[in-house]
Amino acid sequence: MGKIRHSFPASRSLPILLFVLILCSHARAQVITNKAVLQQSSQQMAQKENALSQQLLSLSKQKGWPSKITGRHGRIAVLHGLDDKGRPLYIATCDNIISAATIGTSQLWPGGSTGLSLNGSSASVKGKIAIWDEAKPRPTHVELTGRVTQKDNASSISDHSTHVSGTMIATGVLFVAAQVALALFVWQGSDAREGRTVKRFPGGATPLVAFAVVLVGIEILALTFVGSKVWANIYIAPPDSGALHIDVQAEQFAYYFRYAGADGRFGSLHPDLIDDGSGNFFGLDPANDTTARDDITSSSLVVPVNRPILLTLHAKDVGHSFYVPELRLQQDFVPGLIIPLHFTATRTGKYELVCTQLCGLGHYNMRAFLEVMTQDQYDQWLKTQAAQ
Repeated sequence: MGKIRHSFPASRSLPILLFVLILCSHARAQVITNKAVLQQSSQQMAQKENALSQQLLSLSKQKGWPSKITGRHGRIAVLHGLDDKGRPLYIATCDNIISAATIGTSQLWPGGSTGLSLNGSSASVKGKIAIWDEAKPRPTHVELTGRVTQKDNASSISDHSTHVSGTMIATGVLFVAAQVALALFVWQGSDAREGRTVKRFPGGATPLVAFAVVLVGIEILALTFVGSKVWANIYIAPPDSGALHIDVQAEQFAYYFRYAGADGRFGSLHPDLIDDGSGNFFGLDPANDTTARDDITSSSLVVPVNRPILLTLHAKDVGHSFYVPELRLQQDFVPGLIIPLHFTATRTGKYELVCTQLCGLGHYNMRAFLEVMTQDQYDQWLKTQAAQ
């Protein structure tokens, strides 16, 4: 059989070639056009972000909102925006364990704005763990000495970067140690020989169970006798007659604190008048209630040192909690109830107040601060708040 050959005349191939060239030039033009649009969009977004940042900075100073919160375990929350009711929204990092488990990088783009041009085969990262964070870790940590290589010119030090670096290193060490321990237990329990001796606790299980019951019973009795007096002083004994009364409102996902004004009296509450957008968190009616006109509202709990404090707790929506670890004090908010709680702070400082009840999607970010000041500092703070 003869071979069949197909050929295309120049008159047919020329239109196809022209079509391919036009398509390629159109794609190139489209790429250039898209870059211009993206740059324009980037500039517009930057302008909006700058305007929002200025607005948030002004509101944070006016309402006492922290613009940046650094918590335990390297967690950071930054004021990010406002919700539809004018309440502050924060964007927060997770704790180190969650971050280590959920953050990863699958691709490294060379030629970026950082100028690092890293890739998986770079000698600087080969056989190492690489992380991106806001600043450099503390060099004073023994666990990090000689193990961290800073690739950029960061000048500031971040606790978050320090904790994340330590977590990444410790995770590898603990993983290897856990696998070795697991292998050891498997090896010890893998004796399958006939007639092997089963190791038993001396006297059987009865003495072990009896010892555990006695030990736990002693602990419970000791805690009951010692703790009952402390519990009674908080929940049964009345507060001191000269205690400073502060009203506390908890809602999704914030705390608000109300102080009596110069008249020494609180205004009446009207739940139907609550409007977070206008700053009326307690539902006051200053137009018709003269005692409400000088009430002072704050997003931080500020108290004088060594003075008895009486709190009245009430919730706007769902169950919340008042928990300050340094005070060894925790009390739930129950909607529809006004719950009294009293204490005396004996040391000046700033302490974190958190909610320990699962109150919704923003529960992780619901917290405030207890600020304990000297009496003079507190009086000055109260005057400043009253003048606003």
